[in-house]
Amino acid sequence: MPKTLTSLSKTALAAAYIQALDDKDLGPDFTDPYGDMFLDDEGRAMGEQLIQLVPVTLKWVKYRNRYFDEVLLKQIRSGVKQVVELGGGFSTRFIRYQSEDVVFYEIDV
Repeated sequence: MPKTLTSLSKTALAAAYIQALDDKDLGPDFTDPYGDMFLDDEGRAMGEQLIQLVPVTLKWVKYRNRYFDEVLLKQIRSGVKQVVELGGGFSTRFIRYQSEDVVFYEIDV
């Protein structure tokens, strides 16, 4: 992990941590099985700190991501051939929804 993280980098790491958590209350559709591969102990600690400071963040991040997943799946099923994800942080949609028929582009700064 880089020595200096911007606030956006910290937010992306915390969101990746939250998405990787297995939330038994929400079920498997709300868990990103690849999210943890971006994290080290520092990233996990950032995620835990965010949840402790703002507990609603846990459900908010999961519901937000599930909404975007559902919209994306609907579009792919309707025949969309290209997906552009802006500001996705450590999103793994390109892995989870990969297909020979769909090209993913991710733009993040």
